Amino acid sequence: MRALPLLSLMLLLALPVAAQDLSKTAVARQARDAGASPAEAASLARAVVPQQTAVLAASDAQEGDRFAWSVALSGDRALVGAYSAGCADGTLCGAAYVFARSGASWTQEAILTASDAQAGDIFGYSVSLSGDRAIVGASSADCADGDNCGAAYVFARSGTSWTQEAILTASGAQAGDRFGRAVSLSGDRALIGALYDDDAGSAYVFVRSGGTWIQEEILTASDAQAGDVFGGVVSLSGDRALVGAFRAGCADGTLCGAAYVFARSGASWTQEAILTASDAQAGDIFGYSVSLSGDRAIVGASSADCADGDNCGAAYVFARSGTSWTQEAILTAS
Repeated sequence: MRALPLLSLMLLLALPVAAQDLSKTAVARQARDAGASPAEAASLARAVVPQQTAVLAASDAQEGDRFAWSVALSGDRALVGAYSAGCADGTLCGAAYVFARSGASWTQEAILTASDAQAGDIFGYSVSLSGDRAIVGASSADCADGDNCGAAYVFARSGTSWTQEAILTASGAQAGDRFGRAVSLSGDRALIGALYDDDAGSAYVFVRSGGTWIQEEILTASDAQAGDVFGGVVSLSGDRALVGAFRAGCADGTLCGAAYVFARSGASWTQEAILTASDAQAGDIFGYSVSLSGDRAIVGASSADCADGDNCGAAYVFARSGTSWTQEAILTAS
């Protein structure tokens, strides 16, 4: 009888071409065809095929809360934003919910709210989770300059308790900046987008020392143009930041989009690359979504066309070698 680990490896290598229907039944059938016993086949099917393990819901759910508008996952914890949740001050205050996993069970651990919550702040419009810290954006929070300046709130965990550690705001905050529309957390640094700052948009880097957060850098595009919405989406991974500007233009017209990579050396950040689609077209909104992990970046262009018509969508993968980034693949739905 074959050992299950070897059989698992053989089947996993074959699955991309052999299992168009990635179901437990299909995987078990392949395993039996490869000589596995019924018990081995069933065990492999359970291991290989993704399964829903839980449905997360707010303990105080109300109609219109928009729970799950934003989500983040780190280790055994999940963070879920509900920007329309109400509070004592009125509606659209917002909240974020932390869930913790034990085995296959998920339980609500905490409800995060802003210490200065006000109606209309939309706290929870963006969320990010990294280890024992969470960051929650409230891009419609007001400031001394007026409405919709924005803010981001950092929470720290001790055991199963979460407490607000800091309120992050932009230096020189102005009405309408929408700081906090996008947030990303990686270790001791946070990246926060302000897509209407100075018309073109910007992103702010904050760094933590102990329980104190200080602004480290303001990132802007080298070719910034009004209306680019640079900072509408952000992603942070180690010493690099990725910022989307889905309204940036190109030779083909407007709304082509772009994404910008910044690299950190010490406390200084410099623009390392501008990522664009090799087949860029007006209206693709490349940069509407971004994610960064190590030496690879992925950028979404949800309005890219395909043979079937308009707005099919595509995602572009870029790989880094040293300080150079090259497009590695274009991903489309089968």
